[in-house]
Amino acid sequence: MQETLYNTQQVQDRVVPSDAERNGNFSDKYGSKQKLFDPLTKAPLAFNGVPNSIDPARIVGPVQYLLQFMPHANSLRGGNSHASHTNQLKQQLG
Repeated sequence: MQETLYNTQQVQDRVVPSDAERNGNFSDKYGSKQKLFDPLTKAPLAFNGVPNSIDPARIVGPVQYLLQFMPHANSLRGGNSHASHTNQLKQQLG
């Protein structure tokens, strides 16, 4: 009986929020080119004098819960944060 070892890998690459964006700071993403507005007050977003940033206390519980399952960015391409991960699969057939 002949056995075959099947070896493959799967690369997953996703756009994810940067660590700054996870904490409410979108100034790196949008800079001064575009202003983000508070949907409740219609005023431009700013926190501690940083434009396009949100008070981290305003990031609601369900969002904080979901962020714990999202991988942190490990590369930056084209102005977007990416998380890349390679899964290895080894299977013996036969």
